[in-house]
Amino acid sequence: MRIQAKAQGTPLTDSAKVYVERKIGRLSNLLSPEQDDAAVADVHLIYAPSNTVATKDKCHVTISGLGGGHTVHAESEEPDMHVAIDAVAQLLEEQLRRHKEKTRDNLDRSKLAAKEVPAEDFMATEPVEEPGDR
Repeated sequence: MRIQAKAQGTPLTDSAKVYVERKIGRLSNLLSPEQDDAAVADVHLIYAPSNTVATKDKCHVTISGLGGGHTVHAESEEPDMHVAIDAVAQLLEEQLRRHKEKTRDNLDRSKLAAKEVPAEDFMATEPVEEPGDR
């Protein structure tokens, strides 16, 4: 998974970039190899001024390129940026786990439906001539 991190309100520090890559990067375990190669995680860290109590740091993450037009999105507002990143990673993990289970269940259903088709349906429908009929 490719991770594109951007910061707004302050420069993106190396420690924040490493933290984002570690937390969001571990979500690639929930993706298939094809999805992992194509997935792009856009991470937007928005730092609020620290002189106000009402404002909080924000983290917006969108992971696209999962195939089938599926995109996951999560955002969190917390007083600390690391807590916001943790909350977003947890939300994304739940969404990706649900998506993985849904696709696995759909594949299982299609395999089960294929097993239920009688073998006669796959055989040729033309009558077979026996050697003594000529």
